[in-house]
Amino acid sequence: MSNLRPLILSLLTLFVLTFGACEKLELPSSTDPSGNSEQQEEHTPADTTATDTTTDLTGYSVSNVIHQEYDNPSQAYVIGYIVGYVSGNTMKSCMFEAGDVVTNLLLADIPVETDPDRCIPVQLTNNTASCRETRDALNLAHHPEMLRQKVRLQGNIATYMKVPGIKEAKHYTLLPDDFDYEAYYASLADTTHTEEPTDTTHTEEPADTTHNEQPTDTIAPQPDPDDEDIPTLADTLQYVNTHGTTEDVPYRVMDFKTYLPAYLAYHGATGMKDSYVCGYIVGYIKGQSIQRATFTAGDVATNIVLADSPDETNPDRCIAVQLTTTSNLSKSTREALNLAAHPENLGKQVTLYGNIDKYMGTLGIKNARWYQFAE
Repeated sequence: MSNLRPLILSLLTLFVLTFGACEKLELPSSTDPSGNSEQQEEHTPADTTATDTTTDLTGYSVSNVIHQEYDNPSQAYVIGYIVGYVSGNTMKSCMFEAGDVVTNLLLADIPVETDPDRCIPVQLTNNTASCRETRDALNLAHHPEMLRQKVRLQGNIATYMKVPGIKEAKHYTLLPDDFDYEAYYASLADTTHTEEPTDTTHTEEPADTTHNEQPTDTIAPQPDPDDEDIPTLADTLQYVNTHGTTEDVPYRVMDFKTYLPAYLAYHGATGMKDSYVCGYIVGYIKGQSIQRATFTAGDVATNIVLADSPDETNPDRCIAVQLTTTSNLSKSTREALNLAAHPENLGKQVTLYGNIDKYMGTLGIKNARWYQFAE
């Protein structure tokens, strides 16, 4: 027995050393070699969902990105408003509206921005689950209601579309709209009127004594804006930017006469995609001009005429709506609304979804592809 004691002690010592070595070998499997164990644990589950559940809603502004005012461009958070998308490969193709592109969107610091130099492009990809969910949730082709939505995104700040932008956007959070529209448009109104006092055309008249005896009406009186039913630029921008993007707040027919021409001229555009319009079906057009509108039901299935009143018979207070068969949605809209098949639709109020463009010689709706009758 005394001979076995040293052997037993040796075996016990070897067992302890072996057990201790095994304990130490387990440590690297639960710790990042770089020491960033917490970051690694957060990264894996975060990539399984695109919605950001963190309570920290800080982030860089669009202006920060443009002027490279950030510490770490990798997986940075950026906050801004979705104001459009890019239809091509550079910012020269910016579209400040909803459209048919799912691969990118435009972000700005204010929801009414229309200057590409104050926007950044955001890449929407399918590279990861969270990227895919972000793309599916925010792209304007499938979700036009996201236009002017404030959002917080995570992604890589990098050159995109040849300018500073966000690549592989993921982990989005929808934020409440806290933009002060009233103050913004008031500032625009002040700007539009600040130039009026600088008009010196009248200051030189007293120096010209040859006109002293002339009546004061030698200079044609200018119309007083307060006496005319003409909206200011600020009113026009505010109205158009707050209407037409949802079925609950659509454009009315007379908006096409009052606001939209000035708005389109201001932006150098001929039309807008994906807009909601509401009106009464009052007739159809058999020809190529709104002036040839017929205010009855008839045998034409390719268009209808809308007005703000069901009893309207003045073509100048109406717009034409194109009914096509270019897609299943537009085909079903045509089949449901045209007066040739449904004379009972005459006088009904309907909300439509389509593209605002020149049609039948004036501004109207082309490619109507959704409808809903008023209850």
